[in-house]
Amino acid sequence: MSPLVLSVTIIPAMLRTQLYADPTNVLCMIAILASCQRHAAKTALVDPPAASASPSPSYGELVENLARGLIAAGLQPGEVIAIFLPNSWEFCAAYHAATLAGAIPHAVESNLSRARVRHQLANSGAGCF
Repeated sequence: MSPLVLSVTIIPAMLRTQLYADPTNVLCMIAILASCQRHAAKTALVDPPAASASPSPSYGELVENLARGLIAAGLQPGEVIAIFLPNSWEFCAAYHAATLAGAIPHAVESNLSRARVRHQLANSGAGCF
């Protein structure tokens, strides 16, 4: 019996500023916005506790507007931005806007104590906007 030989390709570590939807280098946010445009008649997000739904085109526009606002506020590509929101459609919009603006989103759980939130913010390197 011959020994089993495995071939391994080592891929260099990807910078967190490079968020890809697939190996063909399509940025995740671009894929999401393109999907919102292609499926304009469909619902993009449903937030059951709020009993609200976001149609695709308005969600895509909201994300783009939020991203523009973050950039106008001085957000630089590769910066860490903390998002302190409960699980909701607003969190999704903030997260997607941050990635579209080139930031690294850092989710901070909204049910943490003040001390834990301070600790997370200090360790994340998140900027203030």
